[in-house]
Amino acid sequence: MISYFYTKINSGVGMTAVSAMLARVVTAVLQILTVRAAIFLIGIDQYSIIAIIVGLQAWFMILDFGGSFSFLNYASEKQAVGKGAQECLACGLIWSIASVLVGTLVLNILAAPAANWLFQNGKIFTKFKDAETALRVGGTLFIIFANTQLISRLWLAEGRGYIANILPVLGSLSTFLIFKLVGLLGAFHLDTSITVLIFCFPNALVQLACLIWVSLKRGVVLSSCDKEFFRVFGKRALQATVFSLQAAFTLQIDYIILSRLANSNEIVIYSILSRIFILLSFVYTSVLTSIWPILSYSIVHRHVAKLRQMIKYLFIFGTAFVVLASAVIYILQDHLFDLMTHGKIIVIPPFLVIFMGLNQLAVLWVSILSQIMQVAGRLNIMIRASFFQLAISVGLQYWLTIKFGITGIVAGVLLSYMIGGLVPLIFFVRLFLRKLEGEELIRATG
Repeated sequence: MISYFYTKINSGVGMTAVSAMLARVVTAVLQILTVRAAIFLIGIDQYSIIAIIVGLQAWFMILDFGGSFSFLNYASEKQAVGKGAQECLACGLIWSIASVLVGTLVLNILAAPAANWLFQNGKIFTKFKDAETALRVGGTLFIIFANTQLISRLWLAEGRGYIANILPVLGSLSTFLIFKLVGLLGAFHLDTSITVLIFCFPNALVQLACLIWVSLKRGVVLSSCDKEFFRVFGKRALQATVFSLQAAFTLQIDYIILSRLANSNEIVIYSILSRIFILLSFVYTSVLTSIWPILSYSIVHRHVAKLRQMIKYLFIFGTAFVVLASAVIYILQDHLFDLMTHGKIIVIPPFLVIFMGLNQLAVLWVSILSQIMQVAGRLNIMIRASFFQLAISVGLQYWLTIKFGITGIVAGVLLSYMIGGLVPLIFFVRLFLRKLEGEELIRATG
């Protein structure tokens, strides 16, 4: 088992996985420090506004309309059969440009009613224009960020994901340094829109600059995109959009519910703990993302035994990591909040950290199984598997939040993951692996 991972670490994929873990951990730590600096500058109440807008990032990321997923999938498949991933880039760029235009149009249509619904509930905003402007600023930058991920996907497909892992570190470091600089200036006033701009602009700028640079350097011509390939590319991208939309309703409804039911202190508690626990998810999602090309190769060439071995190791080491890290967070939670809120006394619900740890465990298990289906291009199966989870998640989160506060929202997500996500995925993945074994046997005997 140890030798297996040692071999992988010494490979290109291993370098990508290790660099991704390090980069995401550094990024998450920088984001936590950034939150601390922001709370010092603008206070708990105003930060609760920022937390909701930043917490809506996943909704804005849907407005790449599945382009980054489709690009990574096709690029990985072409690499697996010895073809270059670059020939997909022209089609990906066309899709991204169109997605930015459509996405910003959708944002401008929905910004005013969305801001009114989210923030005009007597708890957070008193000035409607502040809410609307902040939402437009954050949304626009998130849409640009979502549609410039092609460069990271290209490097990942080419086995150079370790280069892409530097980008979020640069963005997060820039954001943190800007907040520290503003703090040193002292007299500079930060309103909500400017704060959102500082949170979102660096990451979008770094990715956009890299995408433009690589496209120019490689001489990518948009007209080189084959129309038939683009049609198939778009079909797979739109399937991914449906899945992403379902996932957002299932997993990213939390900040929307919080904006309606929670007070500022509860929103800040939830936001801080989410950012701490995202350290865990960054570690295992970086591994999952990094092994995407290996999974694609194993599926294309029907190496079922290798697939089973990888799934086994991912479950064993991933579970051990999440359990241990959650225990450490539980022990240190009071000290962490004292540090983050500059000594302000905030009462943390007694079982919140435990439920968040269990939730991360469920997310890990579902992520491992769902990635097998995604790499295999079985998005229709993914959509069906997540439909029941979607149906119960929103209702559970809303009802349990009314009953138990912010602990209820985490419990709702956990239950939806276990009942609506994990159980059907286990069934579908087993069927898929058996089908691959049958194809492998036919090919071996044929």
